[in-house]
Amino acid sequence: MGTSIHIYSDLDEYLKRNKDVVDEKREINPASLKCLDMIVKPDDKIMVVIDCEKFFDRPDVSRSIAMYQANNIKKYLSGEERLVEYDDVEFDPKDDKITFFPKWLGKSGQFFKAGRFWGERPKKKTKIDWTHKFYNVGMNKIDLILKTD
Repeated sequence: MGTSIHIYSDLDEYLKRNKDVVDEKREINPASLKCLDMIVKPDDKIMVVIDCEKFFDRPDVSRSIAMYQANNIKKYLSGEERLVEYDDVEFDPKDDKITFFPKWLGKSGQFFKAGRFWGERPKKKTKIDWTHKFYNVGMNKIDLILKTD
């Protein structure tokens, strides 16, 4: 089964849904490994860089969402990829799409469908809070949290 992306309305909703597995005292926290970076390839694949050294030594590069260690990502870069930065991601609640590099006019940027939304759904497109992005090893999902004012 592939990696899915779950969106949470705010940090409280994330903690409420994951309270039994989120623990800051563990060496490896299977519910909240920090995602350091996301890189989008030209063929609409996402490379997610995880802050760990015990998993993903040999990532499955055939998947549309693949996980990489921070210390070996450079082996897999070709130079055509685009690093996703702070304001380059937004969530569209109408069709549950996560858009990378949104554009104002014309065709929108690259997008992926969110697997699940938790919490109160916003009325319009909302930016993703880039300071809180996690990968859950046990459930094989990426958790993203919406930006709140």
